[in-house]
Amino acid sequence: MTRRTKSAAIVDLEIDALGAGGDGMAARDGKRYFVPYTVAGDRVRARVTGRRGDVLATEVVERLADGPGRVAPPCSHFGVCGGCALQHLDDATYDDWKRQRVVSALARRGLDEVAVAAMARTAPGGRRRATLLAIRRKHDTAIG
Repeated sequence: MTRRTKSAAIVDLEIDALGAGGDGMAARDGKRYFVPYTVAGDRVRARVTGRRGDVLATEVVERLADGPGRVAPPCSHFGVCGGCALQHLDDATYDDWKRQRVVSALARRGLDEVAVAAMARTAPGGRRRATLLAIRRKHDTAIG
């Protein structure tokens, strides 16, 4: 949940990574910021809108420079309807981010030695969800 801050400060930020939820992350003057609809390398002017835990939540006021992983989103409603959060990422950036989410989740469960293959892509407009089953066997675990 986002708590409102007392003043709507405007800050210039450089995005250094994508967080677990897909928001860009930046650091400045010892503070951390979440910045939606950004990619690593973006430089933005952002308005602080509240807090999410120890991190300041923001909204982009102006994009000053584009990061290398940015593309034009294919949907004209991107950023307005609230459905999709990552259409502005190029395929390689998205694939790397998504794969790292799986690697991190496995590592938190003590499975950091598990090999995680590159992401399998679907055609634009295709279904992008899967239901998986994990079975722990005597000497290994099967996922599929």
